[in-house]
Amino acid sequence: MKSILVTFLVIYSANLITGLVPLKIPDDQKARAAGIASDCIAQEKITTEQAVEFSKGEFSKANKNVKCYANCFLTKAGVLVDGVLQTSVVMEKMAPSVGEAKLKAIMEKCGKVKGSDQCETAFMMFECYHKEHADIA
Repeated sequence: MKSILVTFLVIYSANLITGLVPLKIPDDQKARAAGIASDCIAQEKITTEQAVEFSKGEFSKANKNVKCYANCFLTKAGVLVDGVLQTSVVMEKMAPSVGEAKLKAIMEKCGKVKGSDQCETAFMMFECYHKEHADIA
């Protein structure tokens, strides 16, 4: 059951980043993302339930560990480096599925948020993507 929840969280997170539901993710990337999510849940000492709540947009309950989970996941996935969105990485991986113009618009809106630290920045990015795309997420 735990692995199913983690896989759901990973795919939902990817959907928030791209603004698409569902996103066609190759099986090898799903497996890699599930591994990253599992590692980050353990590293940041959060529960799977906290990670799932966060992925559903329940941001009011997010403590420092949950915010750092977001940073851990995005960093290990190569999307963030030192709290900065890696637009070239996102474009390379997602533009073929999403479309370049749509992806650029999404990144322009949410990719430049800046928090007090890297965890806060990653959290704010997730929150922005969720708010901007709640109608399809």
